[in-house]
Amino acid sequence: MTKGESLYHTIKTVQAMGPDLFIIRHGTDISLEEIAPHFESPIVNGGEGANSHPTQALLDAFTILEERGKLEGENVLIAGDVAHSRVARSNVRLLSKMGANIGICAPEEWYSSDFDQYGVTRFESVGEGIKWATCCMALRIQRERHQENENLDQWVSKNQFSVEKFKSWREDGVILHPGPFNVGVEIQSELLEDSRSKIFDQKANGVFMRAAIMYSILEEII
Repeated sequence: MTKGESLYHTIKTVQAMGPDLFIIRHGTDISLEEIAPHFESPIVNGGEGANSHPTQALLDAFTILEERGKLEGENVLIAGDVAHSRVARSNVRLLSKMGANIGICAPEEWYSSDFDQYGVTRFESVGEGIKWATCCMALRIQRERHQENENLDQWVSKNQFSVEKFKSWREDGVILHPGPFNVGVEIQSELLEDSRSKIFDQKANGVFMRAAIMYSILEEII
């Protein structure tokens, strides 16, 4: 694709080799859902542009279910650049369908009105959102998508997931991060080792969730 070939024709080229299944991760705004009907092999969305990352949302939902015992009624706070986060978009869609309440903490530059349809609750600060939340998810600050911005840098420094902010937070709460994480930016390194941090459990659950998705598809066609 770096040589100029389109995503569609790249997939068509690989289709000619007879794969049983595609797992496609790409950075464009092209929807895999729209082009999938043109191919014989099933396509799994491994993350597309800033639009969606459904397997990540599934493993995040599973991690919350594993730790909290339910999704319905859970208060899930998502903090950071939600406007450019495919993880945030898929999580909001899935978790709200499963009955969770979604809270968002983001500056205006990092928020999108697309989230309004899901009845999200907005918080001015992470400190405020933590008091409401049963689960808190930090997002990576995507420096590659932004020019240096002093106001955004100030927002990050004030809303970092820190040991101090979570010191008196509920003992049965769940701290999440889809990774990769910028230590010392959106989250402190000490918080990664907190007993409530299930960030590395997310990684393990990602293996199981994605294996289950592949198995369920291949079982039907092989």
